[in-house]
Amino acid sequence: MDPRQRYETAARLGIPDQVPCVPFLTGHFIAHYNGMVEGDYWADPVLKLKAQLAVQERWPDTMLYPGVWVDYSVAIETSALGAQVRFPRNASPQIEPFLKTPEQVMALEPPDPYKAGLMPKALDTLRYMLDHCPKKWIDAYGYLAGAGGCLGPTDVAGLCRGYDVFAEDIYKRPEVAHRLMAIAAETCIRYLKAQEEIGGQFHRLVVYDDSIGFFSKRHFVAFSQPYIRRIFEAFPYAIKVLHCDANTTHLLDVIADTGMDVFNFDSHMDIALVKQKIGSRVCLLGNISPLGVLLEGTPEEVDAECRRLIEAAKPGGGYILTAGSGTARGTPPENIDAMIKACEKYGRYE
Repeated sequence: MDPRQRYETAARLGIPDQVPCVPFLTGHFIAHYNGMVEGDYWADPVLKLKAQLAVQERWPDTMLYPGVWVDYSVAIETSALGAQVRFPRNASPQIEPFLKTPEQVMALEPPDPYKAGLMPKALDTLRYMLDHCPKKWIDAYGYLAGAGGCLGPTDVAGLCRGYDVFAEDIYKRPEVAHRLMAIAAETCIRYLKAQEEIGGQFHRLVVYDDSIGFFSKRHFVAFSQPYIRRIFEAFPYAIKVLHCDANTTHLLDVIADTGMDVFNFDSHMDIALVKQKIGSRVCLLGNISPLGVLLEGTPEEVDAECRRLIEAAKPGGGYILTAGSGTARGTPPENIDAMIKACEKYGRYE
């Protein structure tokens, strides 16, 4: 099997020839690897594509996660709803909460993805990348053409309202919280459909919703799960990935009901427990620590940790090795080499 076949087989709960490894590389790592100022990476599509391709060329035989993609962190969906975005010189984009009153939330409407905020720039970036990314990477790993992604509705709501105020809404003004989640979900769907109009029908889709880990089970089921599911149900033909790099151990009884196919989960979670709870329902994508052994360890320590994860999650298929969150800036490339080699050594199926 080639890397993409391995990924798609495991994502569908099948058994590939070996456990796939898809290093989780986003702007923090990519900018640092290329010696770039991080703010320049976020703002300039030309530099961004060049930097991403340099990383892909470093690991040409490995499919990366998310791969070559528009990568504006949390800026796109939030800005489309009206948030102001700051691009610090050496950090991720920063969002200023702007929905100060319940009345502002109730009056909010889903935006036009071709006109609102940074969405037009993100869509132009997708067009640029499709036109200028070498076709070999698009064909081999499914990047850009049919590969979609969006910020999750819970994060959109929390960033636009302020997480503290949004949490207060859940208790005191539930109708306001539901209204904002519905608007956030529809915003995500519209943005994703615009991506499809440019790059074609999705074969895979990632929703990044980190703040769900802060919900109780009751509040997750009431205020978050239905809106994540609404997004996934709009794209039934895609491999649907839910990413959350907060601890969701307390949600394992209900989290698979979001409709995801693949769960990318936090490195503090016990992979054996996750396998036991939902491993027969969704593919597991994780969960080496990006701020622990992957950043600070030696290649030998990375190898040992990957072996532990593989032995816990490999049986029966439906497992892909990656980090529990995006790989940190300054992570030694040799440690990513060790991840890839660990799958080759310990991930073979009979």
